[in-house]
Amino acid sequence: MRSPSAKPCTPAAPSAAGPRELLYVATTPDARAPRPALEALRAAGWRVHRVTSPEGARALLVRRPVRVGLLHLPRFDLGLAQSVQAVVEAAPGTAWVALLDRRMLGMEPCRRLIRRACFDFHTLPVDARRLAATVGHAHGMAALHPAAEGTALRGLLVGDSEAIHRLRAWTLEAAERAEPVLVAGEAGVGKARLGYALHMLSRRRAHRLVEVEGAQLARLGEAAPRALERARLEAGGGTLLLRRIERLPEAAQRELVRWLRGEVQVAARLVCTTRVVLRERALEHAFSAELCLLLQGRAVEVPPLRARTADVRPLALHFLELARPVGLAGPLGYTRRAMDALRAHDWPGNVRELEGRVRAAVRAAAGRVIQVEALGLRGPGRLPTLAQARIAAERAAIREALAVAGGNVTRAAHMLGISRASLYRLMARHGIE
Repeated sequence: MRSPSAKPCTPAAPSAAGPRELLYVATTPDARAPRPALEALRAAGWRVHRVTSPEGARALLVRRPVRVGLLHLPRFDLGLAQSVQAVVEAAPGTAWVALLDRRMLGMEPCRRLIRRACFDFHTLPVDARRLAATVGHAHGMAALHPAAEGTALRGLLVGDSEAIHRLRAWTLEAAERAEPVLVAGEAGVGKARLGYALHMLSRRRAHRLVEVEGAQLARLGEAAPRALERARLEAGGGTLLLRRIERLPEAAQRELVRWLRGEVQVAARLVCTTRVVLRERALEHAFSAELCLLLQGRAVEVPPLRARTADVRPLALHFLELARPVGLAGPLGYTRRAMDALRAHDWPGNVRELEGRVRAAVRAAAGRVIQVEALGLRGPGRLPTLAQARIAAERAAIREALAVAGGNVTRAAHMLGISRASLYRLMARHGIE
């Protein structure tokens, strides 16, 4: 931990542009906020936002960037570490300070999380003056970085291909419209990010963006319309992002038809995503033909990354910048061989796979540039290493098991001889949904 100076500095008075903002994240239900420290920060001119979960933090960061965040870690486990990492990655321009019990510093996974994700840390109980000095310094460091837009535009509108230029123009033009949108494309191309962009680039960004998974509604069966209604009311005048609409149960499909016919007053904008061709599903009687017809006129397709290779280099550089937390050192670029390997890869996992490989490479990098080995890719003209061959075989086995199981994760895990939780972790590692 950085040592405080002999005379701790206090945060400067709010500027004419308004008070500085800070996000306090209670990462677990048992995290009790350090009220005296937070009140001292408020008294010094900070606007403190409090959220009660990592998911709440991500939802807030979609709507507005915050330069400084406090991550309260009353305990530590690998699941919590993944949630914290997701929050940090959702806000690449935010400087994070961890608040934790001193005993947790004896746990190497916890130390590794702090090294990779946090600008600084404080042990509990919190010293209000020292914390004020730390967050003031963190705010200054974060201000040196470009203004963050949270997850909204990460990787979606970055690129030099003709396809991405057209998509960028469409997004800017469509953002202020009110009609529903259907976003189609393969897994990992950035369909949900397009929904975030439509929300963030419109006046609706002042309201909520509520995200609902079609698979979650499918598990509810006939109760799905009520859950859909709750999500609509929660979104208010914001955006309702409905992911994988092809997974919706019939009852929820009928409810959406009522919305699109105008039988129900819907203030939120509806953005739906799909991996399949809905028209084909409708012809097979596996999807509502009427709902398909109502959405097709408002559809846009995000092309796969292999069809726009000109975007690989700018995306790789973009994700490299985002993968380095504020105030922490890290690699600054790629070797020529690594960049050639990135361009040569066929990207079955699309943009999500590229981001995952860059993020993993930043963690593994030992120097100031990323080597091809850190990316887990084969360099041009060379045989794969044993580790790379194992990774490729593992990915292929997972994809084949999921295909044979018809997408059923439980059955696929049984075929592979592993637990369902282990399969989910491997799918996330390989960028497989």
